[in-house]
Amino acid sequence: MKSRVRSEETRSTLRFLKNSDHEHSAALFDIALMRAGLSAQEVWYCGDSFKNDVFGAHGAGIFPVLYDRAGACEETPATLGFEFLRVSDRRALIGALKGQNG
Repeated sequence: MKSRVRSEETRSTLRFLKNSDHEHSAALFDIALMRAGLSAQEVWYCGDSFKNDVFGAHGAGIFPVLYDRAGACEETPATLGFEFLRVSDRRALIGALKGQNG
């Protein structure tokens, strides 16, 4: 029962993060990690907002992935001083994840 409650709390927290209209902050990422029982090094975070998602994840020590379907983002890891992955579709993200785990 404990595990089921924890799982539901985690889903609720992650749903909040996904649906939040507010700028993501490291504190929100930290709460989600704590509730999921994961460390930042175990997680990649994919979002479509460079400012909120990439910087928010990076600020929490999570590897950021930018979903950039239009290819509009001109930033690179070299210009920012930290690594992130840019993907344009779900297949590219899945391929990157398989490469990371494989």
